Amino acid sequence: MFLRSIVLLIFTAIMSASSAFAQEAAHHAGGHSGAPTMTVKPDKISLENGQKFRGGFTIQKEGKDITLSDLEEVHTQKIHMLVVDQALGDYHHLHPLYNANEGRFVYEFTPQTGHDYKVWIDVKPKLGNQEMVSFTLKGTESCTSACVIQELKYQDKFSGVKVNLSFDKRNLKKGEPVHAMVSMYGVAASHYRGLEPVMGAYAHMVGFYDDLATVQHLHPQGEVPADGRLGSSPLVFDLTPEQSGFLKLFIQIRVKGKDIFLPMGVFVEE
Repeated sequence: MFLRSIVLLIFTAIMSASSAFAQEAAHHAGGHSGAPTMTVKPDKISLENGQKFRGGFTIQKEGKDITLSDLEEVHTQKIHMLVVDQALGDYHHLHPLYNANEGRFVYEFTPQTGHDYKVWIDVKPKLGNQEMVSFTLKGTESCTSACVIQELKYQDKFSGVKVNLSFDKRNLKKGEPVHAMVSMYGVAASHYRGLEPVMGAYAHMVGFYDDLATVQHLHPQGEVPADGRLGSSPLVFDLTPEQSGFLKLFIQIRVKGKDIFLPMGVFVEE
């Protein structure tokens, strides 16, 4: 009871301190609106475990091919590509480049499983709304039945730094807003202060549901970091679960020039 009271006091203090950034936080919760107006045509390929893959795709809107000049920059990039395997264990965040000679967007990554991979292309066309369009990359070892590893996980670590995920509500419920706090503790249990900006924020939180059809992309509350200024723990995210069931979360941070992905797992009630 005492520990829970302390956690709630910390949340209250953070919420009060960050109230001036409410408008920015609303933007961080995601700007996607309505059904996609664009279509994506990917390569037909077969992914192999541990083998680097070079792929490509085209994007069309109203029958017209889309290039980088047709897109607006969102979080320092014009195109974000979220890639995760069927078991929700292997996640990649990519930024495809446009190859004018090939007339398509191209990318590379090395899958760590032979599963199928679900892909979401996150873009914002000029004079339009931010959209996510999805497709599937086939693997050589596709799951023949549901294979999501539903492991509840609230802790991880990197380079000796402990990472904890907590919420200001005991139970997560579909459609109910909640504050998710990511705390990182380094030497002498002090809050870690070495977070470098990554895509215009100190962290990114991407959530995949076990239906393999729903994804949420969040950013922490607070001001957008200035170039070269390091951020510190804790980080607070505004999360409103869109589905019930298992939710796999990947927290992306950058430390000493290296991107780090911290996997967590939670359950959302109906």
